[in-house]
Amino acid sequence: MDVEVSTTRDERNILYFTCIAHAVTHVYMLVFTAVLEPMSASFGLAPHEFTAYASISTVLFGLGALPSGFLGDRVGEKAMLVGFFFLTAFGGVLVALAESRAALAVAMAVVGLGCSIFHPVGNAMISKGIRHPGKAMGINGLWGSLGTAAGPIFAGQVAHVLDWRWAYLLLTIPTVAIGVWLLFCRLPPIVSGATGKIQHDTSPPAGADHKAVGASRVTMLALLLGAMTFGGLYFHVVTTMLPTYLGGQSGELFPSGLLAGAYLTGVVYAIGGSGQILGGHLVHHREGRGVYILFLGVATPLMYLLSVTSELTLLVTAGLMSIAMFAVQPVENLLLARYTPIHYRGLIFGTKFVLAFGVGGFGTYVSGVVREQYGLPAVFTAAAAMTGSAALLACGAWLVTRRPN
Repeated sequence: MDVEVSTTRDERNILYFTCIAHAVTHVYMLVFTAVLEPMSASFGLAPHEFTAYASISTVLFGLGALPSGFLGDRVGEKAMLVGFFFLTAFGGVLVALAESRAALAVAMAVVGLGCSIFHPVGNAMISKGIRHPGKAMGINGLWGSLGTAAGPIFAGQVAHVLDWRWAYLLLTIPTVAIGVWLLFCRLPPIVSGATGKIQHDTSPPAGADHKAVGASRVTMLALLLGAMTFGGLYFHVVTTMLPTYLGGQSGELFPSGLLAGAYLTGVVYAIGGSGQILGGHLVHHREGRGVYILFLGVATPLMYLLSVTSELTLLVTAGLMSIAMFAVQPVENLLLARYTPIHYRGLIFGTKFVLAFGVGGFGTYVSGVVREQYGLPAVFTAAAAMTGSAALLACGAWLVTRRPN
């Protein structure tokens, strides 16, 4: 009895800290999007110029995933997660205190590297330390969506009342406090003892395409990873410019465009969080590639419609787009797990993080260039083209194992 109670308590602690860490990750990564205009002005930069500095953070957010996962295996996931809280908080302080562009570049790099720790380490903690990792990952994903929604609201409100620098400074207090709490919290050694359960949770349902083997499977996975790279690009394009875009369309609903963009974007992302549940539910009893194509196919025209709608129609369109955008995430993860041999899953997921967040992180800079050259609405036309490209690659992944022999 005592062992079972202890195990349950340990699982709760793992879930608590990884959920909080996931939310904190996305709060830090999206603070700048809500305060893009005043933050750019503080460094004498136009918004499109500032996105080059912001992309340092987004790119390193992805590129840091592989070394973070490697270190997690060597020094332990708990130690790495403690490091996540401290390093991310330190980066936020550096951003708040930065006065020069060089200091800003270094600070954004530290934030990106700090935040890069969570995904490989947090997912490993859940998959190794919790007996039912599928359900736990669903809960963890919702906390990530909560952070995505809360980040712009928090940053916009603080910037409206005080200054954008205070948004980073105020985040330091809870982030460091949670890191200290985790440091002194008793957790068991995180060892893999649930392989069978993970395999059960991610195995394809009846009717899945079991012909996806050998060269066909490699081709299919390559096409899926290509689609996910475009997914990372359009995600960063949209999240970088959506607060500014919605803020300019708010009319007289809010005292300032900055505050309007922050709150409206938060609401849009909160609505989008339901897509995580929808995507996970639809893919649970299906092979997955058709569901993936469906959501990308729905997201593509909605992305474009953002560029040609306004006011209430724009907000409704943005909410629907957000649902489709977030719904693809659990589908992607389940597809990779189902069609990757278990001893290659770490490599494949690490590759996905590097491509979707590392290469995809350049979408932040691309959004600034497109805005400067063609205007803010054109950013979402570009995002639609990227989403459509992802859909085409997903179609290729669906067709590759259905070609006649």
